[in-house]
Amino acid sequence: MSDEAQELLGKYDLIAAPAKPFLFCGSEDSMDAARRMLGADYVPCACPPLPGSWKWVDLRPIGKRDGLIFPDGDPDSWQDMNNLAKRLHVDLGCTFSIIDTTGEREDWTLADWAGSRDELVQWARTRKKVYPSPDPAPQDEAAQE
Repeated sequence: MSDEAQELLGKYDLIAAPAKPFLFCGSEDSMDAARRMLGADYVPCACPPLPGSWKWVDLRPIGKRDGLIFPDGDPDSWQDMNNLAKRLHVDLGCTFSIIDTTGEREDWTLADWAGSRDELVQWARTRKKVYPSPDPAPQDEAAQE
């Protein structure tokens, strides 16, 4: 397998636009759709389509950025994206939200979106969850006594 086949998809776009937020997609098809619909606002990227690639793909071009994670509809995509989220947050200092695609059919990808760009943005806003979930406010010790 060539080194290129193992690279982060969208790597060179990320390098070319270091101030732009990332949009990490669940698949290459979703990344292509994101590029068409949201490429003016985000740099779409994805892991190579190899099992467990979130574990070893070089994510340094994303380091210290803000962004979104947009999983596909299947449980494997959700699991991989949650594991990837931990790497992005802990290892690379990224701040981001995850779009909750649960409830979509299992083979759903962003490439299946049939609405307009504006409709997609509105739909995503209602499903956006900050990662990691904010900790509950610390309780005042005096109030507990």
